[in-house]
Amino acid sequence: MHSRLSKFALPVLLLVSACSSAGKPPVVASSGENAAYAVHYDDELTVATKGIADTRTREKTLSSGFAGYVDQMKKPDWQKVELVIDQSDEAGKSADFAEAENDATAIHDFWESEKGEIDGRVAGATAQKLKEANCSGDVGGTVSWALNDAITKQLQKRLRAKNEAFVEAVKKIMLVLKSGRTDEGYSQYADLLSSDGFAEYRPDDQRQALKLLLLAKAPERSDAVNRAYQIALQRIQSLVDTLAEPADYEMLGVAHLQLEDKPAATSAFEIALKLERARNPQSDLCASLGRRIAQLN
Repeated sequence: MHSRLSKFALPVLLLVSACSSAGKPPVVASSGENAAYAVHYDDELTVATKGIADTRTREKTLSSGFAGYVDQMKKPDWQKVELVIDQSDEAGKSADFAEAENDATAIHDFWESEKGEIDGRVAGATAQKLKEANCSGDVGGTVSWALNDAITKQLQKRLRAKNEAFVEAVKKIMLVLKSGRTDEGYSQYADLLSSDGFAEYRPDDQRQALKLLLLAKAPERSDAVNRAYQIALQRIQSLVDTLAEPADYEMLGVAHLQLEDKPAATSAFEIALKLERARNPQSDLCASLGRRIAQLN
């Protein structure tokens, strides 16, 4: 388990580089020949170099502390610890997190290049107000620290919000279903799966939400339940068409089973088994698919 915690350090430490590469920027003409670019190039290079140095410093601080975190836990449930690690790892890879991280990086870069002048103006305005109130004292350093701290914390909050919105949506649906309001819960599931935002999440995030729906014990049939399954089928089909992963074909088969289409389910399971056998004929997925096919024959 200790090694799991150590391995978890890597995705945390590389979030900036991993998330910021989530999408390709548009191809634009170089600014190298523009005078304004040349004027600001030195300052921007300095900021970028400082950013790399700061990231390395944070990496060393984080990595040196991971071993100590294990010893601080008292009689932990290691299965829950591993679940938290896995979910945190997935959260840091999500498409929404990547988008928010790109925004935060842009804001951070602006702040790093302009904060000297902004700090000076804020400190000057504060000193002027103190003077008008007949107060004395140098509060420039305190004001500058507070401003920097507020911006840093707000950027962190912005990064968390993207992923938390998705998690909270799923949690609310689970609470509705647990309360016995089946049609309401499945209607909310259908709305979540059919939303434009759902398609922007990374495939693993989509899979987790779809598994919660499709692998749960099927309730009594209703229009709301069937609609949720139909939309889930469409989402799984999109993953299959794009990625052709054996596990996605398995989920496609499960979706067909929930819609009581056994021939389509069998076909999906057989394709999944063929693909997985080519990769690893001894895998747990191969065994699971074999059982599913046997049950349908």
